[in-house]
Amino acid sequence: MLRLNRKKGESIILETPDGHKAQIIVTDFSATQVQLGIEAPKGIGVWREEIYDVVTQNRQAAQKEGSTSAFARQLMAKRSRSKQADSSEQ
Repeated sequence: MLRLNRKKGESIILETPDGHKAQIIVTDFSATQVQLGIEAPKGIGVWREEIYDVVTQNRQAAQKEGSTSAFARQLMAKRSRSKQADSSEQ
């Protein structure tokens, strides 16, 4: 972890390998909190950690549900083909 000291009004620049930049500015502080301003391109998500954790969990759950749904569709299609085969044999 990189630790930097910044004063009110000072900033940190983050740059991605493809040249996109985000700037984090110390806008205010107290004994227990630091207020930050963040300027970033539209495509870069900026999240509080506790919110990001929930979003990540929801995305993972949706992917699992998506694959479960695909599996369920496959089973239903197989069942349908099986029923069609049974009815044609009679």
